[in-house]
Amino acid sequence: MRKGGQVVLAGFCDQDVPINPHTLVMRAVELKAVLGYHDDFGDVVRFLARRPFDPRELITAVLPLEDAAGGFRRVLEDPQSIRVLLQP
Repeated sequence: MRKGGQVVLAGFCDQDVPINPHTLVMRAVELKAVLGYHDDFGDVVRFLARRPFDPRELITAVLPLEDAAGGFRRVLEDPQSIRVLLQP
């Protein structure tokens, strides 16, 4: 890790990952977790303009917010789960 750099955790981890906070602090490293990619949006919009379809077809479940843990578990364990939406 470069001093003053950034570490990005992208996607899901299926096991514990040890992190030493002392190292992050002493090297002034920013730790950031993301899901997805920030530069895909334009490509997706262009794709949908060429080949329109109903994106609701990608929603495999709608769950209450209280079941967020179950929703994440479902996405991790069920390869058929594409998008699980959480409703407040």
